[in-house]
Amino acid sequence: MRKVNLSSFIYPTCVVLLLMSNGFLLWQKSHALPAGSERGVNIAAVQSLMEQPLPDVDGKPVYLAGAPSRYLVLFVFSPGDCTACLEELTELNRVAQGQSNFTVYGLMSYATPDEMRQTQRNFNVSFPLLQDARGQVLDSLKPPKTPWKIVVNVDRNQVVYEDMPSVTAAEREAFISRLGLLAGSSS
Repeated sequence: MRKVNLSSFIYPTCVVLLLMSNGFLLWQKSHALPAGSERGVNIAAVQSLMEQPLPDVDGKPVYLAGAPSRYLVLFVFSPGDCTACLEELTELNRVAQGQSNFTVYGLMSYATPDEMRQTQRNFNVSFPLLQDARGQVLDSLKPPKTPWKIVVNVDRNQVVYEDMPSVTAAEREAFISRLGLLAGSSS
């Protein structure tokens, strides 16, 4: 009978596990929020924003608290984010068109109505864009970075989830999956 040397199996396995854990830690660090901003957006500002009128592309006031669904997804971005957020706009279109539990709004800071219309046209944005011309709403929300996604339970006026910019397809799909879980848990 042949003896098996366990060390020839254990050592390579430990090395592989060590490399994998280091890779995970590096990935986690690269996706962490900036130092001092681990809390995300200013929750009180989001709750206050729900009751304030925000102008849409045509200047008509929109009240987020009047969203016709249980959850509101607020996508906070500026024209400078557009190249980074193109794929996210596509995914949010999917949410806006396909999930009745969610109403999607884009809050576009530092933009004119013409820039907002151009964004809608160029990126096929199917959900309403709201104007934050001077960035005052963005300043009050204090997102750690933009673009930023905020999910609010409209009935409770409560932030239930926030998400940082999604860079990869897997991150975007994870956000969509989390929304699906949220919608499923509220049934």
